[in-house]
Amino acid sequence: MFNLLMAQDQNSLVNFSQLEPSLDRMYEIGIRALFINPFFDTGTRLKKTEVAHRFPRGAFKGSPYAVYDHMSIEDDLLYESDDDYIDQSSAFKDFVIKAHRRGIRVVLDFITNHTSHDFPLQKYYPEWFLYKEDILSLESPYLSFADLGKKLPWGDAKHTVIPFINGDFYWSDTAQLNWEKDLPPAPNEPPNNPSLRAMFDYFITVANYWVAEFGVDGFRCDLADRIPQEFWVECISAVKKTAATYKQGVYTLDGDSIFIAETRSQDRETLHEAGFDFVYSSLAESLFDNRKLKDYLGSISGEKWLNFTDTYDFYPDSRLPESVYENISDNDLSRNSPAYWAIAATLPGLAMMYTGIEKKSWQFFLEAKDNTDADHSNAIAYEKINEIRATQKALWGSEMQTLGCNGEKSDAIIAYLRGVGKEKLIIIVNTSREDVSDVFVDVTVALESHERNYILKDLVTGSIFLRTGPMLQIDLKAQSYHIFKVEEQWG
Repeated sequence: MFNLLMAQDQNSLVNFSQLEPSLDRMYEIGIRALFINPFFDTGTRLKKTEVAHRFPRGAFKGSPYAVYDHMSIEDDLLYESDDDYIDQSSAFKDFVIKAHRRGIRVVLDFITNHTSHDFPLQKYYPEWFLYKEDILSLESPYLSFADLGKKLPWGDAKHTVIPFINGDFYWSDTAQLNWEKDLPPAPNEPPNNPSLRAMFDYFITVANYWVAEFGVDGFRCDLADRIPQEFWVECISAVKKTAATYKQGVYTLDGDSIFIAETRSQDRETLHEAGFDFVYSSLAESLFDNRKLKDYLGSISGEKWLNFTDTYDFYPDSRLPESVYENISDNDLSRNSPAYWAIAATLPGLAMMYTGIEKKSWQFFLEAKDNTDADHSNAIAYEKINEIRATQKALWGSEMQTLGCNGEKSDAIIAYLRGVGKEKLIIIVNTSREDVSDVFVDVTVALESHERNYILKDLVTGSIFLRTGPMLQIDLKAQSYHIFKVEEQWG
C-alpha cells in the first residue's frame, strides 16, 4: 500500500518516476502487487486545510478522497520540482509497464461512495447527490426537488451532504452520492435518485478507463459495503471482460482485474457473492485483543481475505506520516511489530504491507538493502517472513486450523496450523509485552501419529528441534514468533 501524496522529504511529493526505481526492491522483499492510494485531481470546496497545510508546499487540496475528476492525475504530481513539468499520464503508463515486467500488479483506489463538493457532474446530475440546509447536522432534513419552490437549496453544491462514517463527519470535504443505500441519518427519508442508472454507467466507465488506457490490474473499492450489490455485480463483470480484452502486450499482467472490498464484517458474504476477489478481514482491529483475535482466526473460511496490520485509518487525528510512530517506546505494542506481520502474512488470503511499516516510519518506503539493519528497522524481519510466504506451499491454500494452548500465560499465545499432507506449518506467536514460558501447544493435528518422533525446523532462524508427543512446550520472548515446518516423523 503506497501513498503517492506523501512527503518524500520536506519539499516534494513522491511521483511515479521517483517510485519506479523502487520496483526492484519491492519485488526483492516479496511484493507482487502495489496498491496506490488516490492520486486523482481533488476539489477545492470545503477543503480540509488542517490536512492540506501539512503537505509539501501547502499545495495539496485536502483529502485524496475528495475526488474532482476520477480520470485525472493530481496536479501536484505533474512536477519533479517547482519548475519542471512532466507528463504524468505518460509517466504512469510507463510505470505500469515496468511494474508488469517485474511481475508486479498495480491496483488503484476506486472511490464510488462520494466525490468532492465541486464535482463537475453535480451541475448536470444534481439528483446524484443529497442536500440539506445544514450539512453537518443529523437533525436537518433532506431536501427534495420539490423544495426548490420553497427557495430551499436543493441542487446547490454548497449544500451537498457530507458522508457520516463511524459516527462523525470527518471527511467534510467530500459529498455523499445517493446510491439509495446506507445514507446519513436524517429525520425524514432521503429522496430517490432517478438517474441511478447513469451513475452506474459513469463509474463503470471510470474503472474501464484505467484498465483499458493504463493496464491497471485491479481496484481496492472504498466503502464497498455502502454501494448496492447490483452495481458491483455489473461493474466487476464488465471490468473483468475489459481486462481480458486488453491482456495482450503491456496491459494487464494476466488478463484479470482484481477487486478488493473495504467492508464491515456483516457485509462480507454479500460482497463475495457480488464477485469480489478479496474483502477486508477483521485482523487489524483484533490485534490488541487476543480473545477477539482467536475468535477471528477460528472463523476464517476460504482465502478471500485481505489481511493487514496497519493503515492510516488507525490514526484519525492526523492520517499523516510524521506522527504515526512518535512516542511509541520499545515496551509498547505497535502495529508495525514483526510478530503481527508474521500473523498477517501466514493467514489465508492476501497480505498487505503499509508504506514504511518495515521501518517504523511513514517516510519514503523501501530503504536500500544495505541499510536494512539500521536502528529501528524491521526490514530484515519483514523480508524473511515474506520469503517464507512466497516459498512455502502450506501457505498457498485455504487450509487452516487453530491449535489449543495450556499454561499460566497461554492467553498471550496465538497458534495455528497451515497446510495439509506433507506440507504443514505451525505458527506460534507471543503477542504480549512480556516473555512467556512453559506454555504447551497441542500439535496433534499436525502429526501423523502422536506417538512418533518428529522434526520441527524454524523457518525464521533455521534452528532444528527434535520432539516427541503431541504437546509442544514453548518459551517465547515478548513479541516473538516461530514458524515451524514439520519435516519428518519416525520411530
